[in-house]
Amino acid sequence: MGVPGIAMNTGRMIPAISFGTGTSFFNRPDAVASHIQAAWDAGFTSYDTATIYGTEQGLGSGLKTLKVERKELFITTKTPDWSWDKESIEKSVRQSLEKLQLDYLDLVLIHTPAPRYDTMRRLGQLTEDEIKQLPDNMDAKVMDNARLQAWIGLQHCVQLGLVRDIGVSNYTVSHLQNLLKHEEVTIVPAVNQVEYNPYLVDRVIFDYCKEH
Repeated sequence: MGVPGIAMNTGRMIPAISFGTGTSFFNRPDAVASHIQAAWDAGFTSYDTATIYGTEQGLGSGLKTLKVERKELFITTKTPDWSWDKESIEKSVRQSLEKLQLDYLDLVLIHTPAPRYDTMRRLGQLTEDEIKQLPDNMDAKVMDNARLQAWIGLQHCVQLGLVRDIGVSNYTVSHLQNLLKHEEVTIVPAVNQVEYNPYLVDRVIFDYCKEH
């Protein structure tokens, strides 16, 4: 039985359930690659990854082994914590495409509303000097502009044909309101990926996203 789809605000459909490659797969690309055929056989057509997961290359390798047309797949990735302007966003998207061995992405999300310094330190992804060059995640004005510039970068990737739909992840209502107030925003996020389950119910963000 196929996974049902949900219509996004662009009219395109996103499968209701995706095969995730974070959490226990973190920095285990070979493990991801070895599970893709089984995931496909189980009915998964949507696969979710992120630069910071360290699994894009594994997902790409696994997808290569599937004997299916590209149009049958829905591939999502997320931008890294260190990309906050138009140029770095495009660079990160192109790097993701290369790792995934794809010509385009179905959905790209801004992974976080602010850089997570401790996460980058723990994973050893940036030096201290590089972290100091990132936007100040405690400065509201600085981060409002950083989120806008990152969004402009994703809009540019849509224009280039690198990405079909774009969205955000872990955004609150205020993050979305502050983003949408800017006239430079010409594409409304198609997705706000957040944790939502019987143990964590946030009706405020759910209702706002449903309305907008």
